[in-house]
Amino acid sequence: MPANTKYLSSPQQRFFKITAGIFGGFIACTALHMCIGSLLVDKSIIVMTTIYSFWLIWPGLMIIAFLIRKPWKTWLIYLGLTIICSAIVYFS
Repeated sequence: MPANTKYLSSPQQRFFKITAGIFGGFIACTALHMCIGSLLVDKSIIVMTTIYSFWLIWPGLMIIAFLIRKPWKTWLIYLGLTIICSAIVYFS
């Protein structure tokens, strides 16, 4: 039984979802951990937190990239999260 065409995405959408999941998720996860690290007083805590939580949050962001129907919304969310976290790091 063939798949319903309304659930299939074009090759361009698939490419942008994959890149948003891998690169956008990585950048957003890194910015989030840098933001948390800049707000903590004891910097040794963030090292242990990052080692474990990074590998849990990044795959979660990859999955979220495929749940959102439009790839540009995914990129917009990830870039917005990155800019907000980077601004917090810059001003703190």
